[in-house]
Amino acid sequence: MFDLHIILYVCSTNLALKMTLTKKNNEIVDEMVFKDYFNSLESDDHRNRIRDLFVITYGMGYTTFYRKIRNNSWTPLEFEKLEQITNQKFLRDGII
Repeated sequence: MFDLHIILYVCSTNLALKMTLTKKNNEIVDEMVFKDYFNSLESDDHRNRIRDLFVITYGMGYTTFYRKIRNNSWTPLEFEKLEQITNQKFLRDGII
């Protein structure tokens, strides 16, 4: 009987820890900058589609697009378009 209580306690502790870590991971994902999202995409085709939609909308060159990614130097309107295209929220200078 004593061993069953210990096992039950350990299992419930592990479950609580897993739930806490999952929540922490979700919070981190919710606070990523566009560069992290863009680099995490698995296929070049997906990255190219996002890039092409954005570049066509704003008439900017590829080098400008990639510089803005590198420096996270988007204007508020550009952020809105990025969030609209990707259906994500991104960190903007420390503010979501």
